[in-house]
Amino acid sequence: MLLVSCSTRIPSAAVTMNPLLLVLAGILLVLYVFRDFNKRPPNFPPGPPRLPIYGSYWFLLLINYKYTFKAVDYLARKYRTNVLGLFMGSMPTVVACDYDSIQEVLTKSEFQGRVDSFVTRDRQLGKLIGK
Repeated sequence: MLLVSCSTRIPSAAVTMNPLLLVLAGILLVLYVFRDFNKRPPNFPPGPPRLPIYGSYWFLLLINYKYTFKAVDYLARKYRTNVLGLFMGSMPTVVACDYDSIQEVLTKSEFQGRVDSFVTRDRQLGKLIGK
């Protein structure tokens, strides 16, 4: 009977990772994701930053859970703008907050390109209006 022994041992320091290095790598990953995640499109109006899953909608719920239109009004005053930029999920959304901005959005043909999504079709009774 022939016994073969493989006695090469791996040092335990090579197998386990330094906890400080693991924490540092985690912090760098989070910073990289949030830096890349919070990039806004060019010429996008000011507004709250976007958060994972629901985007800026978390801020609307946090400010006024029951009446989100009041939260939009509060954010427009906070950012000192009549046109507010939000993210609903990952979709950039622009909200007109005063009469002149709303009238401009509804009358100019530049603003007729609308996103074709389930919500848009549902709000327009199955038709794609304005495209």
